[in-house]
Amino acid sequence: ARVYAAGGAWEEAGDVERAMSAYEKASEIDVTYADIFERARILLERGGHHGRLADLTQRRLDAGGDASTLVELHETHAALALSAGDRNGAREAFRRALALEPNRIGTLRKLAELSLEEQDYRAAAETLIRIARLRQDREELRWVFFTLGDLYDRHMPDPRRAEAAFSRVLKLLPEDLETMDRLAELYIRENNLEKAVPMLQRLYDIEIDPDERRRHRLRIARAHEASGDARTAERVLDETRRVDPTDLVVLRAMADLYERQNAPSALAMHLG
Repeated sequence: ARVYAAGGAWEEAGDVERAMSAYEKASEIDVTYADIFERARILLERGGHHGRLADLTQRRLDAGGDASTLVELHETHAALALSAGDRNGAREAFRRALALEPNRIGTLRKLAELSLEEQDYRAAAETLIRIARLRQDREELRWVFFTLGDLYDRHMPDPRRAEAAFSRVLKLLPEDLETMDRLAELYIRENNLEKAVPMLQRLYDIEIDPDERRRHRLRIARAHEASGDARTAERVLDETRRVDPTDLVVLRAMADLYERQNAPSALAMHLG
């Protein structure tokens, strides 16, 4: 109590460093006494003493308390660990908070983002799935399922799960161009042209940017060619060319098609 009182006296006198030292010494005796923790925390935060604040927070955690208090302390500890570059410590603090309050959305999201930054993709996917089970907000679910699709598409290759995740986004936002584009690319890579072509056509129908519309038409042509239907590929390219007869990108695509199909007469006529 005397050390605590001394801290108060130093603080009132404006000697912040001595006040902090007194509060910290008092907290080592009993961090739950009166408002020692809050007084020390405020002064340490103002002074930017993150290391000392982390030690103080750990002492308060060690002293125990009700679940809601401990959850907030764990989150404070995680934030301090991140500011010190201790990502493992932050991740462990988030997990301890979630052990006490499993459905805490803010903590789950921070843990998911941290796992993504650390390229711990499996942990990120598990956390995202937990968020999906708890939330109804459309925009947040869009982020969750698109991120899951990206993980299963690029980082933990699983085409079936990637398709399912991207498809969930389109159930929420049927005209989400980015998701449709990723799904179309997935179908093309998996040689699932029955799904790729309709998806590309939907993109073409919805898109308003002329360059993007052209890109989708060229992809449709390539998809038909890949399926062995060069005639339809040629028709798609020709229809695209008619929109802008001097578009060199489309003209080059048609020339490339004729070269791949070993059709010199058609190529010569086209170039002429």
